[in-house]
Amino acid sequence: MSKHTKAPWRNDDGQIYDADDRQVCDVAPEGIALDEPDEANAKLIAAAPDLLLLAQKSLRLLSRTRHLLPLDQDLTGADENGNDLWMALESAISKATT
Repeated sequence: MSKHTKAPWRNDDGQIYDADDRQVCDVAPEGIALDEPDEANAKLIAAAPDLLLLAQKSLRLLSRTRHLLPLDQDLTGADENGNDLWMALESAISKATT
């Protein structure tokens, strides 16, 4: 598993900083104004540690509770055992940590 810089991350006009105010990345080159997609990307990147943590917690919760109630296929896109949601969470977590 990879080690990420300390959360929370914040977006400061396209520059992403960790909790220790170290720059994580810069979405656009210096001096270039952010366009709408750049700003949306910066917000998503800044939210990444929080999203990863929530995905990990959701997977743990799902592993403990999915046997109790079948998931509604129309709401989740998962089969009756929650397998699609389970695999999607595992895949996203793996993508962020390996």
